[in-house]
Amino acid sequence: MDDETKMWIKIGCAVIGFFILLALNPLHLIGAGEQAVVFNRFTNNIYVLGTGLRWITPIVNATKKYSVRTTKTEYTNIIEGLSSDSQTLRLDIVVNWRLDGTKLTDIYRNIQGNVEDTIMQNAVIDTTKAELGKFKIDDIARNREFLRDGVQKALAERLLPNGIIINNISIANVDFNEDYEKAIEKKMIAQQGALEAANNKEKAKQDAEAVRYASQTMTGMILTQKWIEKWDGKLPMYMGGNGSTNWMFGNMKGVLNTNESN
Repeated sequence: MDDETKMWIKIGCAVIGFFILLALNPLHLIGAGEQAVVFNRFTNNIYVLGTGLRWITPIVNATKKYSVRTTKTEYTNIIEGLSSDSQTLRLDIVVNWRLDGTKLTDIYRNIQGNVEDTIMQNAVIDTTKAELGKFKIDDIARNREFLRDGVQKALAERLLPNGIIINNISIANVDFNEDYEKAIEKKMIAQQGALEAANNKEKAKQDAEAVRYASQTMTGMILTQKWIEKWDGKLPMYMGGNGSTNWMFGNMKGVLNTNESN
C-alpha cells in the first residue's frame, strides 16, 4: 500500500469519526434559566454546568438539564380529604415553585422522573389532606385563605430539604359534598327570606310615616285655607300696658277659632 493510499484512508477515517462524533452530539446548549447535571459513568462523579454552549464527552458522560426558573404546576381532580367535622371536600391546587440550583446533584441522585409528577405531587396531596383536617367546613367556605396559608407553609417546609422551593400556592377550586351544598342553599334561601321580611317591615313603617306626615300637612293646609276665607283683612290688635296699640300676630288656629265664634 503506497503512501497516497494510506493518506486517503486516514482522511476517510477522520471524516467518518467526525460524523460519528456529531451523531453522538458532544455539544450541549444550556439555555437561560437552565443548569445541567453531568454524570461520569466510569468515575461516578457529578458536576453542574451553567448557561452556555458546553462540550460534554459522549458515552463517558450522561447529561440531564434542569430548569431553575419559577414554574407553575396545577393539580386538579386528585386531592380529596375530610374537614375536622368529617365533611368531604375536593380541591384544585396551583403551585408556583422552582428548583434550588445549589442542590441539583442531590435531586439528580434522589429523584427519578419529573419533580412535579413524583415527589411534589405526593407532597401536595398528603399536605393538603392533613391541613384540611384542621378546619371545619364552614370555616373553609367562609375564608379559604386560612387553609391556603396552612398548606403553603407545610408544603414549603416539607419540600425544602429536597431542593424544591415553594414560592406560593393558590386554591383554584373547592368542591363541597352534595349534602353540604344543599344545606348552604337552604340557609341562603332562609337568609334571603328574612332580609325580604325585614325590608317589607321597614317599607311598611316608612309608608305609615309618610301617610301620617301627609295627613298633618293636609290638616295644616285646610286650616290655613279656612283662616284665609274667614279673615276680614284687619290685623288683630291689643292694648299695651302703657296705653299704646300693638299689632298681634297670634296663633293662626286661635284667630280662626275667634273669627268662627264671631
